Amino acid sequence: MGRPLKLALWAVAALAGLILVGVVLALVLIDPNAHKGRIQDLVHAHTGRSLELKGPLHLSLYPWLAIETGAATLGNAPGFGAEPMVELRHARLGVRLWPLLSGRVEFGKVSIDGPKLRLAVDRAGHGNWADLAGGDAGATQPASPAARLDLALAGLSVTDGSIDYRDLGSGAHYELKALSLDAGALRGSGAAGARQVSLDGLDLRF
Repeated sequence: MGRPLKLALWAVAALAGLILVGVVLALVLIDPNAHKGRIQDLVHAHTGRSLELKGPLHLSLYPWLAIETGAATLGNAPGFGAEPMVELRHARLGVRLWPLLSGRVEFGKVSIDGPKLRLAVDRAGHGNWADLAGGDAGATQPASPAARLDLALAGLSVTDGSIDYRDLGSGAHYELKALSLDAGALRGSGAAGARQVSLDGLDLRF
């Protein structure tokens, strides 16, 4: 290996190390709860929905860079009532730092406790989730065909969940309670339009 290549590799490693140190210092010195208001404002600005972080936020470093939230709610779409579309008691999401430097996103096991999901379709056939799914806004900036994202999720755990579905046009109403879900590792890779997704296992109970 030539000296210029070695120096380049050392420079990249040093830069990655500085980034990691910066993230660690930020986690140690910054209280995430001090930024609750800004997080809620950003969600409202981008979705028009009200996000309420009722419980405390916690950041941790080991073994993952992880964030935990207590009770939280996400407001409903206009015309679908005052009850929030999503509620939960607790959630945790972790991500590995080093794989991000090479374009891979590796999440730990996502854990969600007590989620309540209220889905509804109005008389015109529009769902209260449609505005969050991207719609036409996503079509204005199509992903580059060369863009590639490798993603891995260690697992998904849902405990004591419920789903309430209403069709305001037909009057149909369905409700699923005491929902527990335990999914194995989920992996996805490829460029836009050519995604490959695999799931190790799924255990669903209700």
